[in-house]
Amino acid sequence: MISASFEVHPRQNRSSMKGFGLLLAVLCLLVPACTEESEPAAAGDPVVHTYNLRGEIVSLPDPADPASELKIHHEAINDFKDGEGKADPMRAMTMSFSPASDTSLDGLAVGDAVEFEFHMHWSPSVQMQADGFKKLPTGTELNFGEAHTQEHNH
Repeated sequence: MISASFEVHPRQNRSSMKGFGLLLAVLCLLVPACTEESEPAAAGDPVVHTYNLRGEIVSLPDPADPASELKIHHEAINDFKDGEGKADPMRAMTMSFSPASDTSLDGLAVGDAVEFEFHMHWSPSVQMQADGFKKLPTGTELNFGEAHTQEHNH
């Protein structure tokens, strides 16, 4: 992780501070470690936001029924971002997810509380993918309350 800090002295020229800010912004565009998500910075590249979620399995895909889906009632996503990267908190809801190709759902059942990673692919096409499923202990309480902006969480 790259971090930078500096002190502003009363005599320091404001234009030199603006130059430093511009330099720091350019460095963050060039260094992927400066982004919150693992999304490429170049225009035209896929935009993917990743969230760690908890939820309850509503339905599992059935190999005998191609129309069946993985549906999970997930908790609110307070730090959800839209396709342009703007904050857009998502309320708790039931959503369909595409399990990643190397993801096993073995041992999971409808009604299980789970923790998983949700990858929101915004481009080149919208896709909601899930992987890294971990079954939570029986009796785990999930919070299906409203979403809040980050300002409400502090």
